[in-house]
Amino acid sequence: MRRALHTIHTFILRLLIDTSQPDVLRGSVRCVSTAEEHAFASGDALLARLHQMVQGLEAGFPDPQADPPDDGA
Repeated sequence: MRRALHTIHTFILRLLIDTSQPDVLRGSVRCVSTAEEHAFASGDALLARLHQMVQGLEAGFPDPQADPPDDGA
């Protein structure tokens, strides 16, 4: 049985603090590997965007549980 592989994705999180609304979570999140950047206006929006970005990144990675491709050797 194979062990599950882990991947690390690095993001830059920029928080914008409005002094008149210091409890409101706003800012942007940027994926380091793709330079994709998105704004968010709430904690829920940030989490949803992170999930979406990670799913997009992992769609480009091979399934760690799959057998390696046969190179014909």
